Formats: sequence, structure tokens, C-alpha cells
Amino acid sequence: MLSIGARRSLTMDDLDPITPADRAEQLQHELVSAWQQQLLVSGWLDDDAPAAPGGRRKRTMPSLFWALWAVFGVRYMRFGIALIFYLCSQIAQALLLRAIVQFIGDSGTPDAQPDWQGYVFAVSLGLASLAQATVHHQYFFHTHRTGKQVHVALTGLIFDKSLSLKTAAFLSTTTGQVR
Repeated sequence: MLSIGARRSLTMDDLDPITPADRAEQLQHELVSAWQQQLLVSGWLDDDAPAAPGGRRKRTMPSLFWALWAVFGVRYMRFGIALIFYLCSQIAQALLLRAIVQFIGDSGTPDAQPDWQGYVFAVSLGLASLAQATVHHQYFFHTHRTGKQVHVALTGLIFDKSLSLKTAAFLSTTTGQVR
């Protein structure tokens, strides 16, 4: 990509295609399905539901949070596990650094540890730093990617809602009142 860009201006044909999991149509379809499920569970789509005493149907408010959780929750949880490894590597670095400082401080005393333990501490500190950097970049890449997927899906959901509004309702609605 860099060599092509150095020779000429890049065009859309030079880019790789979007993966199916990142396509706006796919993300919007998944979120619309989850939202329809929320509407069904809350009683907003069920016309055959029995009426409560007094002639009114019992409806609850549908939850956009649970619709988003149904579509994207597993992705965030999967990367939350990676965050645990990230935090463990940070703790390991602090403990290994303490062990190295203690090893250096005890080097001239009679109860000094063997040299090979100092090497093990140093190599372990380097490996812990490498693990932290790797997990850190993977975690933030995937969480930002999932965040953009949520953004695209919500934009599609709001766009569909704005297309379904009648003109009179659309004219009497401000930007912040789209429900």
C-alpha cells in the first residue's frame, strides 16, 4: 500500500474490501433484529397480548442497552478477558522489578542469590513487557473496532427511524427528539 501510494494517488480500488462483520448493512440488520426482539419482549409489538384489568395492556420500556448487549456484548466480554492478562502483566512487571532491585541490593552480602536468578528476573521482566505491549495493542484495537461497529449500527438504526417518520411528525420533531 505504501509503495503504491508513493508512486501515485491511492483510489478506492487500491483498498481491501470491508469484511462482512464490518459492513453497515450487516451491523444494522443485527441491531434492528435485537431491537425488534426488545420491542416484542416489552409488549410494544404484540397486539394479541391480553389486556390488563382496566383494558390497558401492560407495556414496559424497551431497552436499547440490552439490544446493544445482545449484538455486541460477547465481543466486549471476550476482550475483557484480554484486559485481565494485560493487568496481570503489569503487576508481574512491578514484582519482577522489585525482585531485580532486591537482587542488586543483596549482591555483596553473604546471603546473596545466585547470578542465574538475576538473569531469570531480567528475562522475565522483558517477556512481561513484551506480553503487556502485545495485549495492550490488541485490546485497544478490538475495542475501538467494536465501538465503531456500535456507532455504525446505531447510525443505521436512527436513519431507519428517521425514514419511517411521517412528514408532519418529522417537521414537528427537533433533532434531539427522535424516538
